[in-house]
Amino acid sequence: MGDYQDDVHATRDNGDSASVTFTGTGISLITETNSDEGTIAVSLDGTSQGTVNAFSASRQAQQTVYTVSGLPLGRHTLTLTKTGGSWLVIDRFDVR
Repeated sequence: MGDYQDDVHATRDNGDSASVTFTGTGISLITETNSDEGTIAVSLDGTSQGTVNAFSASRQAQQTVYTVSGLPLGRHTLTLTKTGGSWLVIDRFDVR
């Protein structure tokens, strides 16, 4: 409840990943954070961007957990890989 359009995509399996290709100069991952969520490895255009953590003590909907801007205008690919916690939940992407 409270997620964008009340639909999310999720996985429980470490190593599962999702990719989104976009045209723009930046992108943000907006998702929920919660006590059963954990780390997400982030890759942009095939280059590691490190990890982000979607853990929080209680559920918070529509939280920005990763954002990048200032990219050259063009086509880019963002890949998210579940590396920890019980769930990886993806709510939406905002492209600029």
